[in-house]
Amino acid sequence: MTNNIEPLVAESVEEEANSEQGSAGGLSSDALARRRMLLKSLGKGSALIAATAPLQSLATSTALLTPNGLRCSVSGMHSSVHSKQPTGSVVCGGYSPGWWGQVKNGSNPPKPRRPWPNGYAKMLCTDKFTKTSQDTNQPQNGASYVGKTLFQVMSESDFASTETRHWIGAFLNGFYQSSNNFPYSAQEILDYYNLVPPRTQANKDDLYVLITTYLETHGP
Repeated sequence: MTNNIEPLVAESVEEEANSEQGSAGGLSSDALARRRMLLKSLGKGSALIAATAPLQSLATSTALLTPNGLRCSVSGMHSSVHSKQPTGSVVCGGYSPGWWGQVKNGSNPPKPRRPWPNGYAKMLCTDKFTKTSQDTNQPQNGASYVGKTLFQVMSESDFASTETRHWIGAFLNGFYQSSNNFPYSAQEILDYYNLVPPRTQANKDDLYVLITTYLETHGP
């Protein structure tokens, strides 16, 4: 399928470090503390990396870096890096939940405006994402994930503040790793979200920080 992903526009790391609102709102107090520590360390030159090396970094010699030149994911979320920026490196990133949730003009019922992987817009959310009950921010106005498709979760306002919406966006970005320099495959995203061993809740929280800080760099 043809992908029309456009060049990414990275957001300011400093702005993210100064804000505890928005995407951070869905984190527990422990996760928020880790977020503050991570963002503070980023300003000092630490790497922001996941619990295990993503497939993208293993399959290519091209280094994926955050907008300020730190490694996007290699071997440990809290490791420090003091080496020079690798030659031939590229900035990692991805599209925001709002980008994926745009509705095609005039479509009834609503259909995606953006290109989705074949068949996934109509797939039931809970068939893929099994930990929706663990969201700190649950859907509003009595809405439920039960019976909702992935596209409905991405496009309906009742789900706008949920953590799962960010994870679905990351899952979709995982189908277009080469086009938008996204470091994780769709399956890896699911494995972290669903806590497939050996992944832990701490690993999941750390990856959520990475996703919402650096991997939603292009919006509607």
